[in-house]
Amino acid sequence: LPLDGPGVSLRALIAAIFPDLEAAPVIRSLVTMGAIRKRAGLYECRVRHLVFKGAEAYWRALISLHGLIQTMERNLRGHSTALEQSAISARLPTRDRAEVGAIAQRRGLPVLHGLDAELRRRAREAPSHEGRAFAGFGMYTIDIPLSGPTPRSSRRRPRKPSKRRARERS
Repeated sequence: LPLDGPGVSLRALIAAIFPDLEAAPVIRSLVTMGAIRKRAGLYECRVRHLVFKGAEAYWRALISLHGLIQTMERNLRGHSTALEQSAISARLPTRDRAEVGAIAQRRGLPVLHGLDAELRRRAREAPSHEGRAFAGFGMYTIDIPLSGPTPRSSRRRPRKPSKRRARERS
């Protein structure tokens, strides 16, 4: 894309997504993160999906953490219907952690990319005078190696009477 000009331009695209921001710092940030590059006077996209690094990554992580904690607090008080679900096992064999992580990425990333596209489409199509809110979806892998014995299931199997106790009863 050209920086400016009639029709589609990088500055027009940035204004459509971030109407309150100046284009120059956004462009610098995108170039620094390796998302775009300037080539022959035009800006071209270098990646399909962007992994944030440095200060931007910390900022996004803190926003996600803050939103997750707020959602959990509201849900625990019974005041929210926001999505907060988890799949947790304290008994996963260590050897399976990498494979389960790969499954989560393979299944989860397409869902998150689709939700991201939906959020961007709705933000783009909303009238500029309409109120806005922060909305996000996340998927997190919790990987905490356990030391010592793993927690036992809450369901206990009935104990068989020992031969000694059986003899004492008779």
